[in-house]
Amino acid sequence: MADLVELIYDGKPCPWDDCDDDNKQFDDLFDDRVCIAMARKKRTEELSLLISKSKMATLSKRVIVELVSADGFFVDDLVKVGNPNLDFDVYMAAVRSNPFAIAYVPQDFHTHELCVTAVGINPDAMSSCKIVPTKEMYLAAAEVAAVAKVPAVPTKTREQCLAAVRKNGDMLEDIPDQFKRDVLICREAVRQNPLALRHVPDAEKDYAVCAIAVFKDGRALQYVPEGLRDILLLEEDIVHARNLNKIICIYNWGNHTATHENALCLAAVKQCGGNLRHVPRKYKTPDLVVAAISQDGDSIQYVDDDLRTDALETLAVRQTGYALRYCKDRGFDKCLDAVRQQGNSLKYVPEEHKSVELCLEAVSQSADALCYVPSNVLGMDHYLAAVRNNPHIISSLPYKVQRDPRVIKIVTESGDQEAIANIPPV
Repeated sequence: MADLVELIYDGKPCPWDDCDDDNKQFDDLFDDRVCIAMARKKRTEELSLLISKSKMATLSKRVIVELVSADGFFVDDLVKVGNPNLDFDVYMAAVRSNPFAIAYVPQDFHTHELCVTAVGINPDAMSSCKIVPTKEMYLAAAEVAAVAKVPAVPTKTREQCLAAVRKNGDMLEDIPDQFKRDVLICREAVRQNPLALRHVPDAEKDYAVCAIAVFKDGRALQYVPEGLRDILLLEEDIVHARNLNKIICIYNWGNHTATHENALCLAAVKQCGGNLRHVPRKYKTPDLVVAAISQDGDSIQYVDDDLRTDALETLAVRQTGYALRYCKDRGFDKCLDAVRQQGNSLKYVPEEHKSVELCLEAVSQSADALCYVPSNVLGMDHYLAAVRNNPHIISSLPYKVQRDPRVIKIVTESGDQEAIANIPPV
């Protein structure tokens, strides 16, 4: 925290000193200036931890373009909270920052142009595209692959090879064979890119080089020799690896102590609640289930019926409004919690619960929820709340509502020139 404060406030007194751990208490501190500063400092990870999901859902397009340009995967968080400012430009910025962010682009925006851009940066992104590969995509991928085969730096001497793999671990594939057997070069390659383990000769895949790779990124486990896998999986450090889902989905349960396996499951669901689907039933304890749902409310779908409670479902919708679609009981209070967290979850609210009050809460959280408000409930208060949430929604409103003085006043006072330009002339 001190490091973050120093970054943003240049050593000024910490504004969080009197706050507790409730992220919502930090929200007012994260204005556009601070968010953009953190994005440019590549500190998006800290930002996602410090602001609430409701705050993330209201970030402006200017801010989110900066964020996804710094970290393409940040778009996943924005999609999950239903930020209404996500559009093609934002997704393109995310893909240009990290081509694998294409996996998080919703179907409606998953265009051929985005896919060509992604594979044109990294051919491996082809597997993350949700459309049938086209000739243009293959050509873009082939062009990059051809360029990648040309070493960026000379690789004739040991020192040159060491410099090359420190810059790009995948260069290990292209250096002379005698240097591929160099222990230091192999370790430096996987330290830079854990997946470069696939280029390490089998004879050189010792415990040290495999541990460096797997403890940084669980996906590297697939390139570890069978005899070493169980040894690595016994290590305590395995729980700190990224992409633990790639470990627990192929894990041989029962080969290790219950304590170790339980710790691995807990670390996995804390990293990504959806990993609960890979957890054996015997390790799905109440504490582990709560940890999973606290990380991702949608993981309620992987909770067995005998463990599912009303309290767990309430926790799920308060964390992720869309989790309402997986709830067995969709009572009014639970629906209200859901729309307060994600307005668009109004889509999953039973018609009998779509009251004036509940719908007002939904559109106040997300203007886009207007499309789920029944016509017999929809009133001027809903339009006004939606415009306050997002002035740009004015372009989608009925002409009579667009010309309402109260709507015009809200849009004008927002200072958003794009929204103001959508006010129809008299």
